[in-house]
Amino acid sequence: MPQESIGVCGGQSEQTGWNIAELEIGIYYIKRACGEPPPDFELEVVWNEHELGAYPTIGLSWEGLRAPPRDYLRRAEHALERLNAAVEWSAIEPQEDIADEDDEHDESETDDPDSEFAESRNVEVLSSRLSRFVAPDQLPFDVSHIIKQAVLDWEVTQPLGFTRPPNESSGDYIVAEMESAGLRRLNGETAWFRLNAAADEYRTCIFAALDHWLAAAEISTKRTPKEMDEYERPLGE
Repeated sequence: MPQESIGVCGGQSEQTGWNIAELEIGIYYIKRACGEPPPDFELEVVWNEHELGAYPTIGLSWEGLRAPPRDYLRRAEHALERLNAAVEWSAIEPQEDIADEDDEHDESETDDPDSEFAESRNVEVLSSRLSRFVAPDQLPFDVSHIIKQAVLDWEVTQPLGFTRPPNESSGDYIVAEMESAGLRRLNGETAWFRLNAAADEYRTCIFAALDHWLAAAEISTKRTPKEMDEYERPLGE
């Protein structure tokens, strides 16, 4: 059965019944926010294989050979990110599960680091990082450099006479585009970024943001009749 992983929600710190319940809550929210998946596709808890074992995530499953509904998957991922940003999962965790975790932690202090418990915990940490947002200095690349270089590269792609240096207002478009794409969100007053996103995803997002900014800037710019005659319209405008 083909499967497509959407992500995780909640603390995912230990493999308990509550962790599965968190994923089921996530599935319910996705259905409320995005509607039911297309016919013959099913949202469910799926298990992903890893060299250290298996870990659960929310996924989309279906029978047969067919392409997954990319638009629905994208909207589901964004919905899950909104849910994780809004809910303080540790604050609603059932007390009995917290007590169980404390007991397991005490027992693990005498365990061999190479034991099955240690491997299981590594898998759980991995699953919690799948949709995690982190501070810029925790990314595997310099996101500010990616943004600056993308702006420079975008300017090169513009037709001669059509490019103007991006002003401060373009930054608002970049922020809005990154948040819409699920690449950026605020943690208090600090901007955090999605850990599992590739540098090319940020670059593509910057290009889209600047295209939107330029279109808005052109609409708001008044030209003289002479300028209109000399104006080189992109894409046959």
